[in-house]
Amino acid sequence: MIVPVLWRVCRSPFAALDGEGARLHGGRWNPVGTRMVYTATTLALAALETLAHTDPDLVPDDLVALRIETGGLDVTALDESALPDGWRGGAAESRNQAFGGQWVNAAASALLLVPSALLPGAAAPVEANVLFSPEHPGADRVRIVEQIPFSFDDRLLFA
Repeated sequence: MIVPVLWRVCRSPFAALDGEGARLHGGRWNPVGTRMVYTATTLALAALETLAHTDPDLVPDDLVALRIETGGLDVTALDESALPDGWRGGAAESRNQAFGGQWVNAAASALLLVPSALLPGAAAPVEANVLFSPEHPGADRVRIVEQIPFSFDDRLLFA
C-alpha cells in the first residue's frame, strides 16, 4: 500500500524527520534510544495526537503542520488484531515499544501504518498513524514539502 502524503504537527524548532525527540524520550511505539517519527494519514489526526500530548495551559505558539511526501515508498500495515490485549493503555507500553524497536531494526520497511489509540476502530488507512524510521535505507525519499503555521482553535483547549 502507498500513502503518498503524511502529516505531523510539532513545534517549529523540531520540524525535522530525524526521530531525535522519540530517540531521547521514547513513545508508544519506540523505546528510548530508537529513532522514530510519528505521523498521521490526515492533518486532523495529527492535530488530535498532538493535542492529546499537550497541556492546555502550555500550548506552544510555534506549532507547525508538516505535509510530508513518502516518495512512493510502500507502507506496511499492522493489523490491530496482531496487537497484544490492552495495547492502547500504559500496561502494554513495553510490549508496544519492543515491537516498534524490532520493526526499526528489521528495516523491512520505512513506514508502518498503526492504529490510533485515540480513535479505536477507525478505518485504516483513512485515519491511522504512520511510523517513519529515519534509519531505513529508503528514508531519504521521505521529505517535508510544506510547513504551515498551525494553532488550535480555542474551543479545543479545555482549560
